[in-house]
Amino acid sequence: MCLSSHRKGPTKVIDDEMIDKLFKEFKENNLPALMFGAGEEPLMYKDIDKMWEKANSIGIMDNFLFTNGTFLNEEMRQKIIENKVSRVFISIDAATEQTYRKIRQTNRGIDEDIQGNKKLQIINEDENRLEKIEDNIKKLVELRDSKKLSLPLIRVSFAVQHANKHEIELFKTKWENVVDFIEFQETQNIGYDKLAKLSEEERWRRREPLYKKDYKKDCNAPFHSATVWADGSVIPCCTFQGKNLTLGNINGIPELGIPATSLKELWNGEKINELREQFRTGKLNIVCQSCLNARQTELWENIEEERK
Repeated sequence: MCLSSHRKGPTKVIDDEMIDKLFKEFKENNLPALMFGAGEEPLMYKDIDKMWEKANSIGIMDNFLFTNGTFLNEEMRQKIIENKVSRVFISIDAATEQTYRKIRQTNRGIDEDIQGNKKLQIINEDENRLEKIEDNIKKLVELRDSKKLSLPLIRVSFAVQHANKHEIELFKTKWENVVDFIEFQETQNIGYDKLAKLSEEERWRRREPLYKKDYKKDCNAPFHSATVWADGSVIPCCTFQGKNLTLGNINGIPELGIPATSLKELWNGEKINELREQFRTGKLNIVCQSCLNARQTELWENIEEERK
């Protein structure tokens, strides 16, 4: 689950030229794994199956996606199987329709957000949303098993919050003999806008721990992955916080004097290596400290205590 209250402006969609540029570089550098969906809903993209076809054609071994399950209809399930998608992670966060409505509120402005964009599809449904998603997931499992396939691995997740913590056991019971994995996650309090107002120097600067209790300073994301957004910006992880630590832009932003830079250059560049060194020393910038220490750990600990 990804909070979206900080998102502003119309939805941006990756263009064909950028897709071609990315896949050319993926092929040149033997990319082993490709994740679709980093805080966005990848199955809204009408030609998502063509992306999977491209990935398979250049030998990417692990093509996986994060989705809320809304678009896992019969046609999409067939495309997932046909294109050998290796993992499907579905964020649900509730075990009953009532709680799902509280957690997963409908975006009333979605029509306006994607106005004029023909590459995206939407579903305007309010009734029985959770029931339909659960049915989609079960039918994907059935389709995979009917073909005697081991992939895709299917995971459902539940971001624990005050509004849904009472449904943890029910969620587990509901899915433990259905999917391959069940994951319960800590919810994070995002301070994205406040951090975005800081200068780049202030965001990147190494700092002593700003959190005194149970200080967290470990993250392996900058060592194994990077995220590319539709505007061409590249960040060192898949979180929204990471957008405050932009490594560069594969298209460049001429009006800001930012040159186009290849993924390989960014992956081996000064900024990402500075970030890796911060994690090695434990002296992190304010963005990473905020991200790692903004989890609702106390809520999680209380739940664990109650379950004992």
